[in-house]
Amino acid sequence: MEAGDPLTGWATVALAASTVATLLYSVITTRRDRKDADRRIQEQRDYDSRRAQQDQADAEARLEAERKAADRRLTDERMYTEKARQRERQQDSATRLLVRIASLLPLMNRVPNVFDTVSFALGGPRTVGETPCETESAVEGLRFGGFADLPGLRDVRATEQYRRLVHLVLTAARSEHQKSETNPEGRQEHSKLVAQDLWRYATFVRLSLEHLIEEGESLDPGEGGAGVSFPMLNRRLGDKSLWYPTNVPRGWQDAVSHDPDDPQYRPAK
Repeated sequence: MEAGDPLTGWATVALAASTVATLLYSVITTRRDRKDADRRIQEQRDYDSRRAQQDQADAEARLEAERKAADRRLTDERMYTEKARQRERQQDSATRLLVRIASLLPLMNRVPNVFDTVSFALGGPRTVGETPCETESAVEGLRFGGFADLPGLRDVRATEQYRRLVHLVLTAARSEHQKSETNPEGRQEHSKLVAQDLWRYATFVRLSLEHLIEEGESLDPGEGGAGVSFPMLNRRLGDKSLWYPTNVPRGWQDAVSHDPDDPQYRPAK
């Protein structure tokens, strides 16, 4: 038994050493695995953090895009509403101006020199009890439309056409269209031609306003031989030509084929 004791001792030592080595290996392996696990956890946390930041940035970007889109829709809706309101006002103003023109058209042959036959001129006093004649009232109504309804047209060309019509009508009504004509018969013939030109130009302005109501755009009459788009009231001696638009609009021939002296616009015989 004594001879085997050293072997037993060495076996015990070897077993103890193996056990210690195993423990050391286990400790080292555990620490390594723990570090790997901590590293993987940290990497996952970093990934999750980056992903959360990216998701938040994407959400904020979507929210900003939706906010801008909502603002654009709101702006577009406001612009559409404003345009619709302006268009409605434009149509209402043009309609009221058409009524004023329609009131004067049947009386256009009486417009020249109309203010010479009464005791008042525009802005002047009337005698007590004096009432305006029908033609005067129509001329006054046409002039008043330039103050009351023109701002709502929002069409530069239509506005200029109506103002030009008012100017021409007032020029003829105040007898300022024939200062160079001294012969009574010549003055009468001149006034008749002026009345016809006024009627034709008023008819064109009526068609232009109707086109503005329907299409949102007034008509361009074009420039005549004198480079103007309206009738010239101061005629040359012997000139009996009547005004017409260079750019003939739809409905012009039908409109001028009616008798301007007939309030009902029955076709001329």
